[in-house]
Amino acid sequence: MVKDIYPGTGNSNPTHLTNFNGTLFFVANDGVHAYELWQSDGTPAGTALFTEINVGIQDSLSSGVESGGEEIPMFVFNGYMYFNSNDQVHGDELWRTNGTPQGTVRWGPWGDASSFVRVDQVFYFASSYDANHTYLAEGREVWKSDGTVIGTQLISDVHPQAWV
Repeated sequence: MVKDIYPGTGNSNPTHLTNFNGTLFFVANDGVHAYELWQSDGTPAGTALFTEINVGIQDSLSSGVESGGEEIPMFVFNGYMYFNSNDQVHGDELWRTNGTPQGTVRWGPWGDASSFVRVDQVFYFASSYDANHTYLAEGREVWKSDGTVIGTQLISDVHPQAWV
């Protein structure tokens, strides 16, 4: 064990282990901050809470444990790591980090993003909604991005009647 993140009988349930620029990023619960983004260099001293997006005891990131084990991954693309988070103001939306707490920001209105894949100089992902649509589970569609908000677009509204 590198570090006991949730001391005592608790379990930190670390998930979403992702290598980003030689640092391990993951989601864990320390019993104080709920599920947040953590980082580790592989040593006890170098394993710490990276940033607390939703200050307090509510989860910022899903561990996947409470949702039946479905992990929503983190994805690295062109110097950024993308992930879903909830700041309790905007709901579950896509965030990204450059590897610093100060460089960790809500990146766009795409919610519940998953299934990231890189193809050449763009990436694709599935999302349940954006700023122009209301969330419906059956409304999940494929999006394409060059890593900029303005360069992110819906590929095709395959199931248009799902949007309200």
